[in-house]
Amino acid sequence: ALARSYVPEWRFDEKNPDSGSAVALLVDDMLLESEKRLGRAIGKYRVQYLNLFDRLREEPSESAKSFVRFTQAAGMDDPVHVPRGTRLYAEEKGRRLVFETTHAITAIQAELVSVAVTDGATDRIVRLLDKGAPGASEGSFTAFDLSGESEAEHRLLLGFDGAFDALEDLELLLRVRTPDPEKLDGAIETLCRKELRYSLLEPEGERVFRTVERQGDAIRLSLPGCTPQKVELGGRERYVLCVRAPGPLDLELCGAQLSFAGEALPPDEVRCAGVTQNAGRFLPFGGPMEIYAECGIECRQAFARRGARVAMRFSLGFETVERKLPEAVSDIDYKLLMKGPREAPRLEPMQVRADYALFEYRSVRGWRRLLEEEHAALLFNGSTEGAVECSFLLPRDIAEEDGEPRLRLRLLRADNLYSMPCVQLCPVITGLSFSYRYEEDSLPPDYACTRNNFETAEVTGAIASRRAFPVFYNNECGRTAMYLGFDLPPRGMPLSLYFEVENDEDAALDYTAEYLSPDGFAQLQAVDNTGGLLYAGTLLLPVPDDIVKKELFGRECWWLRLVLRRQPSGQLPLVREVLTNMARVENRRSSSEVFYLADPDAPLGIALAEQNLVSLEVWVNEEDGNPENAENWVRWNRRIGRGQQGRYCGVDLAAGTVEFEKNAFAPYPLKEGGPAVRVDYRSYQGAAANVGPDTITVLEESVRYISSATNPMAAYGGCDGHTEEAYAASVRNLLRTRGRAVTEQDFFDLISSVSYGVRRIRVLPGVTPLGQRDERAITVALLIEEYEKGGHIFSAVRDTIREKLLASSGILPQGRALMLCQPRFVRFSVRVWLECGPDGDPYELQQQTLADIRAFLDPLTGGYDGDGWEIGTLPTRPQLLAWLGLRRPGILIARMALSARSRGREYPVDEKLAAAVQSPFAMAVNGEHIVYVNLRDRRE
Repeated sequence: ALARSYVPEWRFDEKNPDSGSAVALLVDDMLLESEKRLGRAIGKYRVQYLNLFDRLREEPSESAKSFVRFTQAAGMDDPVHVPRGTRLYAEEKGRRLVFETTHAITAIQAELVSVAVTDGATDRIVRLLDKGAPGASEGSFTAFDLSGESEAEHRLLLGFDGAFDALEDLELLLRVRTPDPEKLDGAIETLCRKELRYSLLEPEGERVFRTVERQGDAIRLSLPGCTPQKVELGGRERYVLCVRAPGPLDLELCGAQLSFAGEALPPDEVRCAGVTQNAGRFLPFGGPMEIYAECGIECRQAFARRGARVAMRFSLGFETVERKLPEAVSDIDYKLLMKGPREAPRLEPMQVRADYALFEYRSVRGWRRLLEEEHAALLFNGSTEGAVECSFLLPRDIAEEDGEPRLRLRLLRADNLYSMPCVQLCPVITGLSFSYRYEEDSLPPDYACTRNNFETAEVTGAIASRRAFPVFYNNECGRTAMYLGFDLPPRGMPLSLYFEVENDEDAALDYTAEYLSPDGFAQLQAVDNTGGLLYAGTLLLPVPDDIVKKELFGRECWWLRLVLRRQPSGQLPLVREVLTNMARVENRRSSSEVFYLADPDAPLGIALAEQNLVSLEVWVNEEDGNPENAENWVRWNRRIGRGQQGRYCGVDLAAGTVEFEKNAFAPYPLKEGGPAVRVDYRSYQGAAANVGPDTITVLEESVRYISSATNPMAAYGGCDGHTEEAYAASVRNLLRTRGRAVTEQDFFDLISSVSYGVRRIRVLPGVTPLGQRDERAITVALLIEEYEKGGHIFSAVRDTIREKLLASSGILPQGRALMLCQPRFVRFSVRVWLECGPDGDPYELQQQTLADIRAFLDPLTGGYDGDGWEIGTLPTRPQLLAWLGLRRPGILIARMALSARSRGREYPVDEKLAAAVQSPFAMAVNGEHIVYVNLRDRRE
């Protein structure tokens, strides 16, 4: 029946057989006779009989595999090397099971604490994992997922120490400079775009300016009714003006200053001789005047404008204060009364003026002269009267407000002040007010910086010296990159990162690995056992010791990153967990034995110390003509046919024996005086090694600075291969397929000869794992028995199966590509409403129905007959209803709702589901099921 598949041009004819048909009939008779003879054979001889098929048979052995995580001793900061072949034990039912690491790792103390993904082309930064941060995400994440909230930012921050003190309305002009004056107009137009946002940073957030418009060569900003508050910037509290852009802009500046003004500001306080005065009218030096008399004046809004042009306006008048000599009292001489009155001598009173008075301000180092002009010191000597205006640049070293006035008038000289009698012309100030204005000398920021995607660059010096600097730029990698941040240096040769991956798309990601070196990110030669995050496994990275720590994305860590070479077309893989210090282990014991020969011409039979071997290599110490070499080991091959000549020996993995024929070493003389044969082999313990999690915990030999080891997941894949049933199945499959797979059963038989975990397959030529047409592709979908334990189980057997299928002669026509994948798992969720009579048990009905639903949808044991579901076949709602009715006769189903989840989307289960899923390898698995039970009244 299958002859046409193998040889299309030949037709089998039993009645009139040609030569080929005759051979087929003879082979059929021989097989029937062999079957009868095998049936009559004693059981213990059957394996020996099957061993006669050495030319066809392969060893059906598969050892258990798992991952072990090593824990570094506390307080040990340096990496610890765990070599390949490190042996561990698991105690199971009184039996010691041995495991060995298949690769070396470096154990470290570092843990993954932050994961972020960036894309320079779209200017996006998305945080995927942030352990330890309050309210941050922890646990699983989707690799390279840019769909979350982007944290990319482009801001220019201008900080001012006291520029906005005592302001309640902000009316500002932002003036900028460009390195090329001809580009100023374009820069202002760019900064006035609606996409840009101007705001004032506050402790509770931001206050956005209501008006942003161009005014000449400046940008007018208005925020009425605002009392600015300070926030931390550059190491101190400042008022911060923020300019935020939605993305990178082609903009370069060399300056940014503010201009704003205030008019007719009354003083907040006036003190004369320490006594608060009426600010509307006061005598600055008292009345009468006193030498060194002081008048302190405070205007918070004006005196906070360092560098501004401040004008002090007032009306100056004088008040006359007369000081007389005391009158002398004399006795009355009555004798002189008759002589008439005598005029007393009269003194002309002196006029006293404030001849020299200074304007001073309180600097950070004490009082200093404010107005250097001499005529300002003579202002109160009477030469001026009426409206007075004094203008000055407010010094930048003026002190902060601390409750004391920062401006004072001090009288230093008043001629004849103490003469008697005198008339003092005491200055009187009325209508005092202040104004300030930033004009040509606009207010530069005390601190300025740009923040582009978490990178802060200070530009205060550039603004002061008018050097060019970019404003809104992109500093991220041009391609999509995923950054992995560690709390300690992840140094290792190699560093092992285990990715627990769930990839429903079966599409590998193409990326490179890099680490942050002192010169930036440098590429690493990684060994990716995840297949591009297609399956769970380890990523082995040789991370040098020069990895550096840097603050990225708001966290200071040691960073690695994975950079995509090309964008994926399908759904991204879900990473459930990332663990360090994970090494793959396999149930095997590696041993080596050396044998000496007394008679090299005699037949040699070697019985090894172990049986049930996984693999074996035989080495013979041959003469090479160099007496200085004590050993010259040459590899000998396993004999697979009786007629083979050369360096061949007989091997029986089940019995653990090696046999050399008589005179086998005659053509290849042995080294004299040394060992003759060396056998390197590995034994295993079959299905007994499929132990549970946290059982592989005992190190055969302690590794320095390793405190413990354990397997977070169960061991899997071990099988008892050296049995009669296993040999019979292997020989039967090989006899039938001859190493050439044509039908789906042929593929299954070839796969079963090297893996016992595969329970169902589907083979489709001309179709990719994504369901796309491609005539060069042959896709084989494999359902693993332990599929629910994670993708690492499939990844463990995938390479072995691929090698077997590719090594089979004629499996692939010229130019075809073999692709292996898992089924596209579609999670079915069922909600059902049941009616329960008064005599029924609602809880039991609910639990039984849940169990029936799970059993029906199980891909291995589900369906009507319990044989599971074929890959590519999805259950339907009528089938589930019929199944529940068959399992529970008389069940009353009021309502049922089915939904299917695939590729992160939810679909209703109907006749359009297959088209929506768009995969010929779809397979239903159990999702979340809910059963509601309504109790009917007995009267009903």
